[in-house]
Amino acid sequence: MSNSRTSISHGHARAAHSAALDPIITIDARGIIQSASDSVRRVLGWTPNQLIGRSVSVLMPEPHRSAHDGYLDRYSQTGYTHILNSARRFNAQRKDGSVFPIELSVSRADVPARHTPLFVGIILDMTGRDAAEREAGRHEGDDERPRP
Repeated sequence: MSNSRTSISHGHARAAHSAALDPIITIDARGIIQSASDSVRRVLGWTPNQLIGRSVSVLMPEPHRSAHDGYLDRYSQTGYTHILNSARRFNAQRKDGSVFPIELSVSRADVPARHTPLFVGIILDMTGRDAAEREAGRHEGDDERPRP
């Protein structure tokens, strides 16, 4: 790819990261954050630059924080994981230490000229949705109760 095409491609990727409403985080095979969208500031309390170069486990409460390196090792040895190509519910941890529910989608990205894959995670903050579902469940059946 020519330098001008590479610059355009990088510019498009940066624009997408800037515009994304939900956090997008890319990690390498060792779990080190390679890129993060601007929305990590709003949802997680970190700036992208504060996250890049850190282990993705900083975004996880226990027990996943301690176990994450083992998950990556097992995947590199066996090629098997539960997390890829599906949305899963977890808890995440903000920079201030608060824990909140998320839906996490992770996919593998094979990049030309890289010997190891990248993993792209998209994080949906489920805090508002969970609260709305609890509220809806609390009022479920209200219309079915006998009226005095």
